[in-house]
Amino acid sequence: MKNTLRILLVVMIIMPRIDLYAQTFGIKGGLNLSNTLEKDNSQTYNDKMIPGIHLGVTIGIPLSGESIFLEPGILFNMKGSKYQETNYSETYVMYYLDIPLNLKVAFGSNKIKGYGTLGPYIGVGLSGKDNWTDAGVKNSETIKWGNDANNDFLKRLDYGVGIGAGVIFSSVSVGIGYDLGLANIASDASGGYKINNRVLQISIGYLFGKK
Repeated sequence: MKNTLRILLVVMIIMPRIDLYAQTFGIKGGLNLSNTLEKDNSQTYNDKMIPGIHLGVTIGIPLSGESIFLEPGILFNMKGSKYQETNYSETYVMYYLDIPLNLKVAFGSNKIKGYGTLGPYIGVGLSGKDNWTDAGVKNSETIKWGNDANNDFLKRLDYGVGIGAGVIFSSVSVGIGYDLGLANIASDASGGYKINNRVLQISIGYLFGKK
């Protein structure tokens, strides 16, 4: 965990300096609709989406003219899911700091451009809550992060791949993206138990600098 935080700190220090040589520096935020793929050897659980938010910064580093960019970023991401039965429901709410590294391809005029993105991300769990209602009785507890199968619930490290598309109107961007979590974040993987994050994002942003 300490090494992960050190890496995040270094990235946060370096990214503003990269902007000196980049064509674009962007801020963005918006709606998350997240759930999880939760399953074991015997069944797949029917986890439902919950709403959340994301907020962060991106940097566009040109690779080929004004059409192909390397776009790293730092995002605060709310993730989670809801499981519901007749007399029981449970909602996980998790807060992550994610670092995506996308390849961005833009096309169109200076006033209106379309774009697509694709690339990996790595994230670290910051905090979270487990809220459940059993036969009308509400309960809640803080999520325990770590790799101990007996005492912890979720691993902090998450990673996966993201894909997105959108439109840039002059300096304002509107986009949609999907993050497919590849890491099994369940601390206890016995019986084939696994939890993978899934996040649909709808974003609005503003780009500074040359587009």
